[in-house]
Amino acid sequence: MGWPGWGEAALWALVAASSGLWGCLAGLFIPLGREVLAAVMAFGAGALLGAVTFDVLPAAHDRGGPGPAVAGFLAGALLFTLVDFALDRRGAAGRKRSGVEPAAPRAPASTGPRQRAMGRGLGPTPAGTGGAPGAGAGDAPGPRAGAAWAILAGAVLDGIPEAFALGVDLYAGRGVSLALVAGIFLSTLPEGLFGSVGLRRAGYNPGFIASIWAAVALVAAPAAAAGFVLAERLAGVTEALILSLAAGGVVAMAADTLTPEAYREGGNVVGLVTAVGMILSFILAG
Repeated sequence: MGWPGWGEAALWALVAASSGLWGCLAGLFIPLGREVLAAVMAFGAGALLGAVTFDVLPAAHDRGGPGPAVAGFLAGALLFTLVDFALDRRGAAGRKRSGVEPAAPRAPASTGPRQRAMGRGLGPTPAGTGGAPGAGAGDAPGPRAGAAWAILAGAVLDGIPEAFALGVDLYAGRGVSLALVAGIFLSTLPEGLFGSVGLRRAGYNPGFIASIWAAVALVAAPAAAAGFVLAERLAGVTEALILSLAAGGVVAMAADTLTPEAYREGGNVVGLVTAVGMILSFILAG
C-alpha cells in the first residue's frame, strides 16, 4: 500500500527543508569557506527560480490560462514582500546575513558582563551595562539579541511558499518535482548556516538554535500536505491561482534572501553558479 499523496508531499518537504538543520549544525561546529557557502546559496537560488519557471508556472498556465497565473504570481510576490518587511523590522533580517565578519573594536569596560554571560541559558545574553540598551548587537552583521523568534518566523515564511508549491505541484504535475526539491534543499542549507552563526554571535545556546531550524523543517511538512489537499479540492482557475501564488512567493524569497547574500559573499561568479542551478532545473523538469 502506497503513501497517500498528501503524505508523500509532506515527506518530500520534510526531507528538503531538513537541510536548514544540517546547515545550522555545520555553522555551529564546522568552519566552512564563505565562497563555498555563497556558491551553494547561488546554486539553490538558481534551482528554485528554474523550478518556478520551467515547472510551477507552466502548470498554473495549463490549468487556468495566463490571467490567473499572472495575477496569482504577482499577488504571491506582494504578499511575501509585505510580511517579510514586517518581520525584518522586528529582527528577522538577521537570517539573511552570515554574521561572520570580524567584530568591530569594543570598549572593554562595557563588554565584561556580556562576555561572561555568553553561552549560559537558552536566551540571548544581556547587553552591556556601560552603554546604550543593546550595545554590542551591532558589532557584526547578523541578528540582534532578542531576534530569535523573528528569525524563526522569517525562516518559516521563506519555507512555506516552497513547501506549499511542492504539494500543489505534486498533485498537478507528473509526480514530485525533483527540481523544486533540489532548490528547496540547496536554498535552505545556507540560510540555516548563516542564521545559526548570527544567533550564536548574539549569545543563543546551540541547542536552542538547532531547535529553531528543526521547527522550520517540521513546519514545511504540513505546508506541503496542505498544498496537496487544497489543490485536490480545487480545479481550473482557482488551482492555477494557488499554484502561481506559491510561485510568486518563492521568487520573491529567492531575490530577497538568497541572491543578495550570495553576491556579497561570492562576488561576480555567483551569476554563473545561479545559471547552472537554473539549467539543472530545466533538465530535471524536462
